[in-house]
Amino acid sequence: MKNNNQLVYTGALLAATLAFGQVVQAAPLILGGNQTISTDTAVEGVVIGNAGVGPTGGDGSLTVNNGATLMNSGSGFFGSIGGVNLLRSNGYIGLNAGSAGVATVAGANSLWQNLSGLSVGFNGQGTLNIADGGKVTNVGGNLGSNVGSTGIATVTGAGSLWQSSSSFRVGEYGQGMLNIADGGKVSSAGNSIGYYAGSTGNVTVTGTGSLWESSAGLSVDRGTLNIENGGKVTNTGGSISGFTGSSATSGIVTVTGQNSLWQNSTTLHVSGTLNVQDGGKVTNTVGYIGTGTNATGIATVTGANSLWQNSGALTVGSSFGQGTLNIENGGVVSATNGVTIGSIGSLSGNGGTLDSDVINHGLISLGSSSGAGILAITGDLSSDGTLAFDIFGPTVYDQLFIGGDFTIDGLLTLDFSSFLQPVADTFYDLIHVGGNITGTWGNFDDIQFLNTFTGFNSGLLAYSIVDSGISGYGQTLRLTVAGIGDTGNPGEPGDNTVPEPASGLLIGLGGLAMLMLRRRSPRISLA
Repeated sequence: MKNNNQLVYTGALLAATLAFGQVVQAAPLILGGNQTISTDTAVEGVVIGNAGVGPTGGDGSLTVNNGATLMNSGSGFFGSIGGVNLLRSNGYIGLNAGSAGVATVAGANSLWQNLSGLSVGFNGQGTLNIADGGKVTNVGGNLGSNVGSTGIATVTGAGSLWQSSSSFRVGEYGQGMLNIADGGKVSSAGNSIGYYAGSTGNVTVTGTGSLWESSAGLSVDRGTLNIENGGKVTNTGGSISGFTGSSATSGIVTVTGQNSLWQNSTTLHVSGTLNVQDGGKVTNTVGYIGTGTNATGIATVTGANSLWQNSGALTVGSSFGQGTLNIENGGVVSATNGVTIGSIGSLSGNGGTLDSDVINHGLISLGSSSGAGILAITGDLSSDGTLAFDIFGPTVYDQLFIGGDFTIDGLLTLDFSSFLQPVADTFYDLIHVGGNITGTWGNFDDIQFLNTFTGFNSGLLAYSIVDSGISGYGQTLRLTVAGIGDTGNPGEPGDNTVPEPASGLLIGLGGLAMLMLRRRSPRISLA
């Protein structure tokens, strides 16, 4: 049925028309009802669901199956619906505010081909399902195109594909959601999640074989990217943005589970939040955390086999932006060309390993308020910033392991906030060094004592560099608190026995022993 130069399919008419082979129609396909295409069809423009009146008004759904092809081609505009001028070569799902449209492309060789763009949720609510080997192609693709719109897409099953050859935005001005599961694939270029202010985007890539593959960069601006259970995302440069203000939503990327991977072929900028956990992996060339003006970036790598691998350098913070890197519970961060911690950058560790040389102009802190921590640096450490240690008791305190050389400089802080009072001659082996030490305790610019115990004064302290007694580590910087109390079982200042760290904190050392990334790195053992 034609209505004002528009091809309108309703009910049985569409089914009867498509039952007799290929349909070629030089007019738009506008659906205000539920229809199925099971044979090849060519149209000029597709609208599924609009809030207009007349035979095309109402919510709509379209199913392409049985290996059929729906080809959407043509040029120019074919008219206006609800104030929207519609392109003949575009597809629209959920055209108007208040409308809802659903498109399903299912089964091997089933194809919806758009010569130009595809909008899932233009002004209304749109849903796109690609399953069981179905395929959708277009130039530009949007989920949640305009303010107040919602676009939802699910690509599931081996062989299922959504291919967008140009810009691909999950949440342009509206809300977008993309789920890639069970071997589904999205191939795109120029990608963003939560593109404009006020938008939000959420993407999940889950399951072995599930892939979001981009020939260009990926920017996670306002929303989330979750890569789970062996899912994979590949792109050129990656960016996680951060925004300020009460209504701002920053980007968050979480890579979790064995074989889950975010692969950036060039740089990765983190001005939002990056979480790598439970065996997830992130790779890139050069990495940056919170280095832009007024940026705040946080990256946390935690759990056995979790890895952030930088084939170039990694910069954490700068004089313009704040960056924080947390490495915990067996997580590993590597940087072939070294790590630089900027003046307002920080590195914290609790059972983690940093496989790199490190230059610290900011802060290195260990452990947490609830317990002592161990951080292992496999390469050299040169620090003119701050090294911060918490001391919880005679045998529970932070420890730093340096596989290479250590240049003593900068500020050392010791926080006794959870420690009531040490016994006589209590010692703390704080820094273990596998290479050479340049300088002595006196080369620290200052040593500050925080939240000290009753009766404390710096004259009671003795500083020494002793044999470590730890395989692969020749020297240890030891602090001894002498002359307080006369009870307990104090250690002798010359005793090389290493106090046992808090339970669970040895995981970082065990993880380091397994590293083969740097041949110069010593094997760490407390035996």
